[in-house]
Amino acid sequence: MSHVVLIGFMASGKTAVGRRLARRLGYDFIDTDQIIEEKIGMPIAEFFSRHGEIEFRRVEHEVVTTLAPARASVIATGGGTFVQAANREPLRRLGPVVCLVTSLETVLERVGRNDKRPLAAGEDAAARLGKLLEERLPHYRGADVMVETDGLTVDQAVVRVATVLAPRLRERGARSTHDAAGHEPVRQETRQGQGQGQGMTQRIATGAGGETVHVDLGPRGYDCLIECGCFGAGAARIAALAPSKIFVVTNSTVRPLYGAAVEQALLGADATLAGRVHVVEIPDGERYKTMATVETIYDRVLDAGVDRKAMLVALGGGVVGDLTGFAAATILRGVRFVMIPTTLLAHVDSSVGGKTGIDRSHGKNLVGAFHQPSLVLIDPDTLGTLPQREYLAGLAEVVKYGIILDRALFERIEAEADAVLARDPAVMMPIIARCVRIKADVVEKDEFETTGLRRVLNFGHTVAHAVEQVTGYDRYLHGEAVAIGMGVAARLSARRGLCGSELARRVERLLVRLGLEHQVPAGLDRQAVRKAIALDKKAERAGVAYVLCEDLGRCRAETLDVAEIAAAME
Repeated sequence: MSHVVLIGFMASGKTAVGRRLARRLGYDFIDTDQIIEEKIGMPIAEFFSRHGEIEFRRVEHEVVTTLAPARASVIATGGGTFVQAANREPLRRLGPVVCLVTSLETVLERVGRNDKRPLAAGEDAAARLGKLLEERLPHYRGADVMVETDGLTVDQAVVRVATVLAPRLRERGARSTHDAAGHEPVRQETRQGQGQGQGMTQRIATGAGGETVHVDLGPRGYDCLIECGCFGAGAARIAALAPSKIFVVTNSTVRPLYGAAVEQALLGADATLAGRVHVVEIPDGERYKTMATVETIYDRVLDAGVDRKAMLVALGGGVVGDLTGFAAATILRGVRFVMIPTTLLAHVDSSVGGKTGIDRSHGKNLVGAFHQPSLVLIDPDTLGTLPQREYLAGLAEVVKYGIILDRALFERIEAEADAVLARDPAVMMPIIARCVRIKADVVEKDEFETTGLRRVLNFGHTVAHAVEQVTGYDRYLHGEAVAIGMGVAARLSARRGLCGSELARRVERLLVRLGLEHQVPAGLDRQAVRKAIALDKKAERAGVAYVLCEDLGRCRAETLDVAEIAAAME
């Protein structure tokens, strides 16, 4: 029997989320703080005051080590329970451990309405809680799942937790059935790394059904596997390509979540890869999408003895993918690479199509190459660890596909916006697959952007790139800037009479519903934005190639004056 253990800082929502998650799963709900209060016969705050924290932790440990629910249960623990080393293994034995992650701002807002917490009392509560949160985070990262809940309703948080738990519960259920049948138990896996690395290892062996989209480019063609738990099958396919060495390029944020799991999957697929899998860690952020970072990759790969049979693996979002792809295209005049995108934006857009590039001070993606990957592995479970802001930014690219090429997709997002925002896998899996298929169709017809068809994928991007450049690539995520650019493009399309004003308003309403901006911020330097647009890589002698919409699912590219584009920003 597998239970679910919820951990996290105070006010992270463990009780509220736990109760509704239990109802969703058909489990019982257990609150360890409630058990402790029944045991000590008084509120925890009073016990703290009378006997101190050391005595409280002793009682807490007794409760944790004696927990043996008769039925499958969701177990909510106190904020400091998992921090105590003696409690971790007893909790892990109960089932997957899920950490609900919240910012200090959210914590302070919630505890401000509740003065019963002993560690949150007093005038210096904010400073004390900030220090305490910082101290506890490294311990929380030992959970199987880290789920950020800032900005989510309780129901949305429940859906997100249930999504990432599904494969783990199936795995444990299968293990329990196997043991009960009298066969040899499945060997428990060694815990390595931090955070999601452990949980990902379980998911690798599970799988949950999905789709494969083939990008038909003849000898440069490749498959995009879209499936929860696709890394196991993907690792086997990587090994089948017989790479001499594998260089996993990832960043400082993604590596603790998935780095160890990907390494384990590769070694599990081919034990002879031991000693031939190298991890190259780069900084996280668009501002590092530079030649200096590419040179870091070059140096690490060259130092390790790269040859033409080596393979690079991009593990991360769009920046990691672009940098890795560009390095793969240029080192030794080209080696193979694989995409393992971990953000929604990379799932539906940047991982497919072979566009690689880096930014220059003159603009975004001005230096790059077309270099197709050998394989793309898209695991929607990675959305469970994606911060809310990153997820919403990815939705901008999803909306883009609906506007330019698929009316039904746009209307589905409109109709199921709540489920989309909640990351409901039943809704998001086919949406991701549809976006990948749309991107593949366009790339197949215009791989090198020579016929003009592929330009439609740049809807909203002209203004987006300018906004990103003017703000130094650190104020807006790419998808956030694309949403602003799409709002401008929709209004400009209506102004030119290509579509009705209601269509522009409809696009704006959906962007707002998804928590995205659709207008260039009032305080942004318009002259600087105009200059950046004029230097856009799609600029031509007579103006800028700009994508406009005629209707949902239908668009076209025209060459426009910068002044006309700028006028639509007002």
